[in-house]
Amino acid sequence: MYLWTAAQALAALALQPVEAPPAPQAGVAADYVILGDEARRARLERLLARRAAAPRRLRASGEGGLYFVGCITAWRHDPGQAGACLASRLPRQGGTATIVLNSYHPGKAADGLTVTCHGLGGTGRAVFGARPRRQDATALEHCLERGLMPSEAPVRQRVGVRHSDGFAIEDPQEARRRAQRVLLVAIDHVGIPRGITGSCLVQGRVVREERGSGIRPGALVEAGIPCAARPGLSGSRRRIPMGAMRKGSFARLYLSEGHGLVDFVAAPRTGTKKELSSSPGL
Repeated sequence: MYLWTAAQALAALALQPVEAPPAPQAGVAADYVILGDEARRARLERLLARRAAAPRRLRASGEGGLYFVGCITAWRHDPGQAGACLASRLPRQGGTATIVLNSYHPGKAADGLTVTCHGLGGTGRAVFGARPRRQDATALEHCLERGLMPSEAPVRQRVGVRHSDGFAIEDPQEARRRAQRVLLVAIDHVGIPRGITGSCLVQGRVVREERGSGIRPGALVEAGIPCAARPGLSGSRRRIPMGAMRKGSFARLYLSEGHGLVDFVAAPRTGTKKELSSSPGL
């Protein structure tokens, strides 16, 4: 059984918007999620409890942080991409708006605690000392207010990629030459099927469109990639090695005019501007 059954429903897709969440319930500004270890969570929970009389009330999300923590595990080497990943997942929440308090930032406990507050209105930041201080509550409030600001960001696009059991063009150079769209994608999640061959789910965000037009940076992407555990397992059919698809890395998706997948090429893991500007093949 594959980890990505929903992706197979994307048979013939164009660009689709991601719906914004419904209006918050009366009296509740947002649900909150805390990402952090037990000690960091406890410290932030104490600060949140002290703001019970605040006009913009927050409540703990019933869904927990599993939906968001994947961004942290995937991009622990790249905080900027981790933040972009969190932002991409916020509009997909139902019910009230959600604000994510991320305490996973570099640094030792003795140096204090850094927290970023991610909401539809933007991202705030607070830095706390190693020990609780009176001004911590004010610092957290400023962090929250930035995330709770009204959002004027455009609705995020979703790029659908037509599912196929194999590449339509076996020659990779020819496939890249004939591609109508080329998307540089930051990969947030990879689903590997059971067995030695199959289709691997790749979910991520568009960093930029390198060929074609109409797809904005930040658009969400989901694609099934013909893959194999190692080269040579699929006979003459071309498949991508499963190890080439890693969360927390970058790749180029080559698409046909009808959004069929014609090739997938892993880009440098470090993702520096110089490295990502070089296009493999064509």
